[in-house]
Amino acid sequence: MQTHRIFRNFVEQINEGKDAASFRMAMADGASAFDLPCFAYACMTSGAKNTVDLISNYSIHWTDHYLKSHYEALDPVICAAYRSMVPFEW
Repeated sequence: MQTHRIFRNFVEQINEGKDAASFRMAMADGASAFDLPCFAYACMTSGAKNTVDLISNYSIHWTDHYLKSHYEALDPVICAAYRSMVPFEW
């Protein structure tokens, strides 16, 4: 029942949210409810620009370094996500 309540609260927060800050708060609350101190949500585009939009509660110094260094190209979790559209363990 606890998990159901956590997901219900998460969905409600997402539906009521209006911007990236609202999404960040919903993600942070949901992660915290599962005892996960940090989360990262990346939206990556390919093509001429190859950009990464990141919503996270990791340190801004770390995320800036990660993005400037293009670690997303080497990150095994990101690479696995590209290979599969279904959930996976890591």
